[in-house]
Amino acid sequence: MNIENHLASTLNGGGSTLRISGLTATDGYLLTVQADGTLATEAPAPAIPSGAASGDLSGTYPGPTVAKVAGVTPTAAGLALLDDATAADQRTTLGLGTIATQAANNVSITGGSITGITDLAVADGGTGASTAAGARTALGAQRALTPTAAVKTSAYTAVAGEIVCYDASGGTFQIDAPASPSDGDLFAIWETAGSVTAVTVSGNGANINRAASVSVSAADASVTFQYSSARSRWMVM
Repeated sequence: MNIENHLASTLNGGGSTLRISGLTATDGYLLTVQADGTLATEAPAPAIPSGAASGDLSGTYPGPTVAKVAGVTPTAAGLALLDDATAADQRTTLGLGTIATQAANNVSITGGSITGITDLAVADGGTGASTAAGARTALGAQRALTPTAAVKTSAYTAVAGEIVCYDASGGTFQIDAPASPSDGDLFAIWETAGSVTAVTVSGNGANINRAASVSVSAADASVTFQYSSARSRWMVM
């Protein structure tokens, strides 16, 4: 509205109340004069606080920073999660693998290793032991023996778990027991040529029964030896 044509003022009882006809205003708004001479009302600018911030904020107004959340100062680890867009991103930040999303009654573990746990009982699907020998005892199992690929015709040192196939028809020789055996280790010898020529089986530093060595001279002979750490010797089975 034009001030000159539409401004009407009335003093009520000598007061200073100004009424402008034809102008609708909102309580608390500002009355301004525009460049073309018209009047307009405008919302007042918001009040800008000043001074020191308090509570969860630190610094001073008008630009304080968030220092706490509900009175708790965030840690560096907590702040690292704030910019993660998804729960998967947060698990990555926390170093959690896929097991973190698996149900407690349906867990799948692939690869890796588990150490420092109590031996799992046979009834629960374990071996009930932490050593191979103990597991075989708990399960009532025997260690498997595998024949050597080649027939031995000269001095040879056996390896735990093998059957030494030998042929002494060309002359006698010595077969040594495995070096540094563990409790329960097995090896065997097997004469494959039908020869009665003797071979000597040495305990390789440990006795066989009560002797340093034994002689085997039967055709088609097959002898099995097992080591006992409690007795520090090989036993003929």
